[in-house]
Amino acid sequence: MRLSSLLFLITCLLGSLNARAQPSTHFIDTCADPNDETLFANSACYVDPSYEPGKKIGKAAGYNPPMCIQGASLSDSEKGILKAAHKLAPDYMKARLCGLTFHDCDANGKNCFQLFVIRNSSTPSASWGFWEANDLCGSGGCTTPQGRKQAIGLGVFIAISESLLNGGISSIVDLENKLAGQLLRATGNPRALQFFKSPTTMPELATLDALAHELGHVLLADTDADGFFMDHPRNVLRGVTGPGNDCFGSKLLNASWSKTEFINTKPLRAERWIDFAKNKGDTRTKNQFDWSAYGNVTNGEYTKVIDKISKLYARKDFVSLWAALRPEEDFVETYKYKVLIDKMPVPLTVNFGGADIDVLDFIRNSPAQDLKNKLQCLNDLGLTR
Repeated sequence: MRLSSLLFLITCLLGSLNARAQPSTHFIDTCADPNDETLFANSACYVDPSYEPGKKIGKAAGYNPPMCIQGASLSDSEKGILKAAHKLAPDYMKARLCGLTFHDCDANGKNCFQLFVIRNSSTPSASWGFWEANDLCGSGGCTTPQGRKQAIGLGVFIAISESLLNGGISSIVDLENKLAGQLLRATGNPRALQFFKSPTTMPELATLDALAHELGHVLLADTDADGFFMDHPRNVLRGVTGPGNDCFGSKLLNASWSKTEFINTKPLRAERWIDFAKNKGDTRTKNQFDWSAYGNVTNGEYTKVIDKISKLYARKDFVSLWAALRPEEDFVETYKYKVLIDKMPVPLTVNFGGADIDVLDFIRNSPAQDLKNKLQCLNDLGLTR
């Protein structure tokens, strides 16, 4: 064999060894029509409050999957907001919502539910997205619960706070300002931190915002995007070597974070549930927003914090304050804002003491190269097309 032919063969073999198949998806169920907003709204029920997903990770013993509260239904006005939010969603998002796990089906396997609402929840940060892994299966294997079509270990679930539907959150501005205050654990008068300004109407935009964020978390796990290194715990559970595309490491981490710290930090890479506002000080942003200094903001620090946040937006490499919390939230928030720039019909403005800034405009038309790379990663993973 000629040397050139041998080198070609070795190159091909190495390429095949390095190639990765995309991990199989848990979005298996399919609703009758992904574009039917009424069908989507009617698929929502109140989640049984005994289900706390953050306490279930890897604990098969006694695991009971999320279920509806029997005999309790959303109001027509709440369903109306869900319908309006779904109608605004881009097709790629509707397709994923259509694939959420069917649960609480009737005896004939019909009239199933897909979306959970957290009843009487007054805070939007209570919302969650959960991707079931097979370490929740019992000793008898991954059985299929009554009223469900997927076995345990294959579920994909979203639950949103009822405050997004019952008037507790009045707009996307109200939502984002409340989340910013909670992220910074602000005390005193948080109005000084309310830098989102418009729109102050259309509550369905807040619901779309929350749905997209929680869906982003589920998609991060489903694509195994952050499992680009071999010993990520999700890879072991799934029997895969990583995602089909390693853009989380090559584009997102390289853009704004310390990739080496992310991979080498054992607690971070072993984390499969992220509590709200939990950052990782040992995986720093390159242009660091010092969360350790702004973790419990008081009145006297508001001006300093607002100045720091305004500089974060001015760099245009993160879509939001929340995105700068940790790499996983950067991925999730970038997905959320991609949804918003694709379908939000009005500007989303912030103001730090000067002129209003349309966040959607700079993401859409003048993002920094690092942010372009993050948006491209979503496309590479097939999430936004």
